Amino acid sequence: MSDAKPFTLGIEEEFQLIDPETRDLRSHVQYLLDDDHTLADQLKPELHQSVIEVGTNICPDIQAARREMVALRRDLSKLAARNGLTIAAAGTHPFAHWRDQLITDNQRYAEIVEDLQQIARANLIFGLHVHVGIEDRELAIHIMNAARYFLPHIFALSTNSPFWQGQNTGLKSFRSKVFDRFPRTGIPDHFTSLSEYENYIKLLIKTRCIDNAKKIWWDIRMHPFFNTLEYRICDVPMRVDETIALAALIQAVTVKLYKLIRQNLGFRLYRRLLLNENKWRAARHGISGKLIDFGKQEEVDCVALIHELLAFIDDVVDELGSREEIEYIHQILRAGTGADRQIAVFQATNDVRSVVDFIVQEMIRDLERDAGCPVDFRVSETPIFLSERLTRELIAAAHEVLAAVTSEEYLRQAGRAVPPHLNVPGDEGHTVFLQVDFAIVRGEDGELEPQLIELQGFPSLYGFQWQVEREYRSHFPAIPDGWLPYFGGLTSETYPDVLREAIVADADPETVVLLEIDPEHQKTRIDFHVTRRLLGIPIVDAREVIERNGRLFYPRPLAHLPPGPRGRNLGGASQLVSQDQQVLAAVHPQPLLSAGLARKRSERVSHGPGELRSEAALLLRRPGGGARPQPGAPALIAESREFHPPAPGRLRPVRRDPGRARQGRGPHDVHLEGPPPADQQPRAHEQGDDDGGRLQQGKDLDRRVPGVSCAAGVIRKCRACVIGVLVMMAQPKPARWAGFVKRF
Repeated sequence: MSDAKPFTLGIEEEFQLIDPETRDLRSHVQYLLDDDHTLADQLKPELHQSVIEVGTNICPDIQAARREMVALRRDLSKLAARNGLTIAAAGTHPFAHWRDQLITDNQRYAEIVEDLQQIARANLIFGLHVHVGIEDRELAIHIMNAARYFLPHIFALSTNSPFWQGQNTGLKSFRSKVFDRFPRTGIPDHFTSLSEYENYIKLLIKTRCIDNAKKIWWDIRMHPFFNTLEYRICDVPMRVDETIALAALIQAVTVKLYKLIRQNLGFRLYRRLLLNENKWRAARHGISGKLIDFGKQEEVDCVALIHELLAFIDDVVDELGSREEIEYIHQILRAGTGADRQIAVFQATNDVRSVVDFIVQEMIRDLERDAGCPVDFRVSETPIFLSERLTRELIAAAHEVLAAVTSEEYLRQAGRAVPPHLNVPGDEGHTVFLQVDFAIVRGEDGELEPQLIELQGFPSLYGFQWQVEREYRSHFPAIPDGWLPYFGGLTSETYPDVLREAIVADADPETVVLLEIDPEHQKTRIDFHVTRRLLGIPIVDAREVIERNGRLFYPRPLAHLPPGPRGRNLGGASQLVSQDQQVLAAVHPQPLLSAGLARKRSERVSHGPGELRSEAALLLRRPGGGARPQPGAPALIAESREFHPPAPGRLRPVRRDPGRARQGRGPHDVHLEGPPPADQQPRAHEQGDDDGGRLQQGKDLDRRVPGVSCAAGVIRKCRACVIGVLVMMAQPKPARWAGFVKRF
């Protein structure tokens, strides 16, 4: 759009410098600026040394603005981390006091403090400023006049400062009331022309009210040095998506008004006194209150008026290329603003320090947003880093597990453990996916080492691990690029390709399904949603699968699942088909466990009454012909690892003491017991053992499933994390490895 080209963007955000131990502000900005000169043009101090401002370059469109803001937040976080700090984004700090903050050593700020005294020293606030480029300053004055009406609407969407000096103020934006104490703030009067505006500025300078127009701090102003219209009314949002959505809205409002004025279409100008009524309502209630529709002379829900605003700008949004960013406004209207989220945390905890933690750590909330699904299990809010030595130990231990579960002895043991009603004729002996959970404990030499907790023979969280790594990198940008949660040379870019090849291969994605009983009520449904988005395969409720002439269909629409080799069936799903029908391969953990262990494991997982399965997703696929892998198995990838048997003595099962009372049964409470009596010690690997690298079991372990019954044990005295290593496995040898880290 030729008219839109002049409307470039610039965004400035003011951030809090947080001491991660105390959660208080830290006056440290000069050290940050001295530490890094690569961002010298985009970082600047503010009045208080606990505030730092970042600003983009001139951005041609909203996508460029997003890229810059994401990079700036990331780089600022890295810089803060190097100095032992964290960054927070909110209009006020929940409990910090302005008296404890140092003033930046700068002539301009010294003059402001001298002029305004305590009003300046108490101005401990954090805002968002959005510049929209307009070359014609005469036209910019008329756009500013009209845009004043929409300032309270935009402001309400940004509210993010309900706390001040440890108190819940009752306002959604207390920042605005702090700043109102400055002179020349708030919504300006309208000006009939550029000449009238310039005469006003000259009068203030002549009478020594100001030395230049930068000391005019209106909610919207003509920038004195740049050809921009600067919107200054917003609290700084917590999330970069909120910042970008507000910038896109501001740009669209500006362009819409520009078009109307160019077409000689008038827009009614309301008095400042009326507009300030709406600003007060937005500061008090955010988007949950009512604003005044001055045309109708009545109160209207703020959300309804914002919907009207979105309809008003709709015809310029696609021309600006900001449809996706504008659509995020609907997310804010549904979920609330930063102020709403802060208040909810305070009401739940009655602790303002918890509010600071909430502002700093939004990783899980962004994870749920990006995945489109809640996370119903514990996820570490911060990444866990493994040493190179421990990583090698984990990989070696996983190799040893593979050696054990692919041995002939194991297959015989596992075959006897499968309950008859789950025994599918023609089922090939190996599980397709194998998940191995390790406890990280200290060995006799004091070094960390993995000890087996349990094996799971189903594909669980393979999509989720990709998503959570992206969230970690977004929220902890100081993580070096080479530090990865994947093994075997995989990256976040190549991992989805391996997953796609393993699950979909050359099949039509509509014929490959994520099969589950009541999938939307499973704890791991977030993995279903991420996998569906990654691979384009549908989520199917096993109760809705129907059989027609030996073939399976699911109702979305009534798509045909081509027949494939018989495979291990889902517990309960075997009721859907007769034994002589060809069924797509599915995997379930119970064939790997004895009936007793399955019962013990179900106690820990806390299933609902009558539920037939564990908490994992199930994957169905139809492989191609010829040399393709067995049903559901990953294709062998180039540069795959050859299998090398691990050195003897690598892995010892963690075992429980049957004489001790069980404690800490939930996954959030993990402990490690002391060593068992010598006569009950599980036998470790020794040179000369002829077990081919299999796991050895202790006397109290279920001998039908070597090395797996420790899943029922209680692990005490260990406050370390639990590591889940996901092993993708193909026949006849393992392909690549993938791993992720989680903390219970």
